[in-house]
Amino acid sequence: MLLLAMGVWLLIGISPIQAQVDELEAEFAELEKGKSALPDFTTQEYDFLNLGVDKDYMKTERFRTRNQILTFIPPLYQPAFVGHGYVLPPNTFRAGVHAQYFHVGVEDFFKNGHVDKVHENHTIQRVRYDFDFFYGLDRNMTLRVNVPIWNSQSMGSVHPAGVAPINLYVEGNTTQIGDLSVFLKRKFFDQGNVGFNLAGVVGVILPTGSDSQKFDDRLILTNPANPEGVVAFGGMPFGRFTDDGNLPTTLQPGIGRAGAIFALMGTKQFGRSAFHLGSKVNLNDLGAGDGDIKYGNEVFYFASYVQPLWTDKISLEVAFNGKWKGDDSYPGQFTHPMTDDPSGFGMPIMAADEEGNMAVQMFTTPRPSFSGGLMGFISPSIIFNPYSQLRFELTGMIRVIEPDLGPAPGYMLRGGITSTF
Repeated sequence: MLLLAMGVWLLIGISPIQAQVDELEAEFAELEKGKSALPDFTTQEYDFLNLGVDKDYMKTERFRTRNQILTFIPPLYQPAFVGHGYVLPPNTFRAGVHAQYFHVGVEDFFKNGHVDKVHENHTIQRVRYDFDFFYGLDRNMTLRVNVPIWNSQSMGSVHPAGVAPINLYVEGNTTQIGDLSVFLKRKFFDQGNVGFNLAGVVGVILPTGSDSQKFDDRLILTNPANPEGVVAFGGMPFGRFTDDGNLPTTLQPGIGRAGAIFALMGTKQFGRSAFHLGSKVNLNDLGAGDGDIKYGNEVFYFASYVQPLWTDKISLEVAFNGKWKGDDSYPGQFTHPMTDDPSGFGMPIMAADEEGNMAVQMFTTPRPSFSGGLMGFISPSIIFNPYSQLRFELTGMIRVIEPDLGPAPGYMLRGGITSTF
């Protein structure tokens, strides 16, 4: 009897529910039948739905939004030159090609914090071509491979050991591949978690670039009796840096050995702008022995602010980027003329040799360093984004901090294109 009573109760409770289900199914069937009667939105009364669609800004905005969702990257706020805290999405590729022009004039060589008069007739021009390839390994890590090509041109002459009447013409032009670098960038956390992006980078420098480049040199001696100068000798190597006459480290395409890279960089994105801050360390002298040329380790640092302008297609970046470089070193001895000025720039000291002929007095010292210290640049950039996966970048760099020793470009120009796919 108990079981019979429970069955009757269940039937009484289920019947209203089943009736509601049947009613909903009937309504849904009627809705399906009536679909063909719905408007197709092509008649004149629905023209308002297409307002603005034929406008370029609407097309661009919808296309940009679609691609940003596709790639999960905020391209409007990435800096043109310095680092940032963003990484690529998984299985996303990026390729970039950039060219950077360096100009070192006669006022851009320094010694003890002052312009080095040794280079008062000497200029250098360099162009670096960067080919970059990126791949998003997962949502937190991006792999990057950088292949640089260096073009270097030296023009004019220097005064060896600061001897004003002597001009050593070191002239030439060379194009060589530089040291290939492989980087792995990992995002530790992003703005969705703690309010800003933070990423770290480790990398290796592979010794694919030459470290023994040379230019032609001719030694010209001028004096009051012969103001046009005479060729004292030609074709002999300039022994300032090596016995073979190699160029200094600042003009070599490579460092001659494997190196390591470490970096830490962060990004804080605001409503319609972003601030970037970070530092990178290049260990160039790993494995260098006492008898090897040492390039000098480097520390790069930067701060950048990116702001889209009146349209999302164009962004403006203002950055400060600098570098501290350890002094390079050159083993061995260097024989050079004596001068009458303790400051290191003056007239040569002449004396009679064993045969009674007047000759410049020479002396030998260890080879001194050529470059090292701190330098900094203000770097404004214009970034053009036709759409989110394509960027054109143009950067100008103006020196505002001069090093204690060596060459420092007065200005640099950099431009290129980056595509994500």
